[in-house]
Amino acid sequence: MKKVSIIFEPLKKGHAAAIVFLLMLSLIFFYPLLSSQRILDNVHYVNDMTFESEHYRQGFFEGKGYPLWTPYFYSGQPFMAVPEFYSFDLNMLFILLTRNIFLSMNLAVIAYFFIAGFGIYLLANRFIGNKLASVVAAVMYQFNGFMHTFILHGHLNILESYALIPFIFLFLHDALHKDKMIPSAMLCGLSLGLMVHAGGMIFFLYTGLLIGLYLAFTLFLKINSKKNIMRCVQVSIVLALVFFGVAAFKLLPALEFTSLSSRSGSVTFQEFLGEPIPFTGLFTLVAGHDVGFSASLGIIGFLLVLAGFFSLRKKIVIFSVCLLGIALLLATGSFLAELFYKLPGFGQMRHIERAVVLFSFGASIIAAFGAENSIRLIRKKIGRLPEIALYSVLMILIIVEVVVFFGTAQATNVVSPDTIPIIKTISGVDQENRVATFSLSTPIGASGYNFLAQKGISEVKGGGGIWITDYVQYVAIAQQNLAASLFGVLNAKHVISEKQIDSPGFILKQKFEGCDECKIHEAYGPFLYENQYSMPKAFYPSKTILIVGSQEEIVQILYALMVKNNKIHYSLIPGSTAISSYSSDELKKFDGILLLRDSVTQQDLGKLQRYRDNGGMIFPDVTNGQSSLDQRDLDAFLNKTKVDEIPVTYTSFNSFSIEPKQKGWIVMGEKIAHFPGWQAFQNKNKLGIEKANLVISAVYVEEPNMPILFTYAPLSVKRGFLITLVTLIILILYFSVTALKSINNKKREQGMQSI
Repeated sequence: MKKVSIIFEPLKKGHAAAIVFLLMLSLIFFYPLLSSQRILDNVHYVNDMTFESEHYRQGFFEGKGYPLWTPYFYSGQPFMAVPEFYSFDLNMLFILLTRNIFLSMNLAVIAYFFIAGFGIYLLANRFIGNKLASVVAAVMYQFNGFMHTFILHGHLNILESYALIPFIFLFLHDALHKDKMIPSAMLCGLSLGLMVHAGGMIFFLYTGLLIGLYLAFTLFLKINSKKNIMRCVQVSIVLALVFFGVAAFKLLPALEFTSLSSRSGSVTFQEFLGEPIPFTGLFTLVAGHDVGFSASLGIIGFLLVLAGFFSLRKKIVIFSVCLLGIALLLATGSFLAELFYKLPGFGQMRHIERAVVLFSFGASIIAAFGAENSIRLIRKKIGRLPEIALYSVLMILIIVEVVVFFGTAQATNVVSPDTIPIIKTISGVDQENRVATFSLSTPIGASGYNFLAQKGISEVKGGGGIWITDYVQYVAIAQQNLAASLFGVLNAKHVISEKQIDSPGFILKQKFEGCDECKIHEAYGPFLYENQYSMPKAFYPSKTILIVGSQEEIVQILYALMVKNNKIHYSLIPGSTAISSYSSDELKKFDGILLLRDSVTQQDLGKLQRYRDNGGMIFPDVTNGQSSLDQRDLDAFLNKTKVDEIPVTYTSFNSFSIEPKQKGWIVMGEKIAHFPGWQAFQNKNKLGIEKANLVISAVYVEEPNMPILFTYAPLSVKRGFLITLVTLIILILYFSVTALKSINNKKREQGMQSI
């Protein structure tokens, strides 16, 4: 006991000792990560974090710019606007400092693990005023089942959000109950905004719920006090304004992308529930040693929480107990979960059982009081044993129990894409064309795009929790039908497959050695195929057809035409519901018009006749009395396979250019038409970007031999950047002026004392 006491003796000296202890604890626990050759053995780090970090490395050090867009997955998609991707965090700063993405990720993991513990330490100390008991709370927050079965097995943004929650609550509490209301409210809003920048959407709504509950609790305590009500209102306004201002650069693009994506509507109630915890499994959840999804405090931690109930006279303990109950009611899918499903934002969430993050937070605070109560009782019953020794034993027991049952941080060797034979072969012969990974049975998942991105190669598939629904449906249909032509539209020249493919258009190039035991085994093949029907990134289509009719029928006819054909050298432009929407000059741009049901009226026949007289083709030709499509006529019209490729120059992540040699349509194997942030300029003239062939894009060129610059600069990003910049300037000025006033006041007081 004496030796243990000596080790923890520095904790008596103040916050510096706590910082040293928690930092050393973090370094020891993550010792395997103190290297640039090792990484957390977690598919989210191996794939997602590597993918994200590589973008910033290329942007900073290869001149590709800040990545608003990524060309590397889903055939191109917004990057910074993905809610789960970070726009600014410690990982980015470490990349700037080290230039090594793997070392940066490791340092970020260790840093945020430490910050999580230190944050809860400061918070607990604010309430209990006992540094040793507060360190116990920190250890509980770092070493619990939720941290070790979910957070460390998830994405880094989850750990970042978890680490920020204590600071957000600390600043909120100070704003509501301490003298410096405005500065504390500002810091609370700033911390919440940083959570958005870190990509912490999984815990963002739960943190918002925590803020709302504490505001309501504070109002309830003094419901008849106008001063208390006004303070809560003022804090809420300042917090909200600062949060929005700080987060706007990330938040506005994320909201815009969300409205276009798979998350634009609510999920089903079953998706919202995820895997709710049965009431019979609650004890295992909070105190057991189940290595599945857990919020376990361990037996020691659970007993400390029970001991903390003896401090129910403390307001924070009452609030924390209520928080535990709400978290468990949500996680079990009770009536409260049904109510929350109807609230804004929550209806778009999945897996409400993750609400146990609030349980881990509240339990850590209660545990500090429980530790103090327990140590006081032990010293009273057994004798006045050294306090620091008892706390030391308590912390050791908590850590040992969690580590024994949930394990330590596991590391795996960093895998270079050059050590994957199939990827090395592709990168050696062709980095311009895309790859489709058939080894992954779905369009979504960790298919190896992290390795391809490091070689500058784009992937047809992707990952994450957000995507364009029409595109993912297209890829799913293409793979289900093994349609080389559909993948060819996306410029997918190379196909990686774990099985042999027997379908027209796919030619086996080589079989490599697979790796079933590898973390991302899909990337290893072993079969590499070449798609004979792959189209260039940009080309002049042999024919361009405008399709007019209802959107549902347009999609059906597009799939019907594309699935049955081989090399899709033509451009199919989905149009409006009626031909009356187009002028004669607009129709002249198209080689043919495909008319679907109810798209033509009697008044349109004259315009269509003039179009036909000028050489245009109409299917069916209603000007000659045809009422139904003759497929043979359409096939004969499209019977041409030779196209002229147009070189594409990628100037950054967010821009590329082409130089047309002739007037007419240009088709690009890019999804840019789906996103309003993309613009095309030729000689300062803005060109319209149209959707083509279901998922790609096309532009009509009037002036040949003049380069066209395509840029991605969404208005949401510009507005968000301006709002965030102004907000940060205001915050810097405010805190600078406040600090100067404080210094001057101290000097004045010292001067008065000397007199």
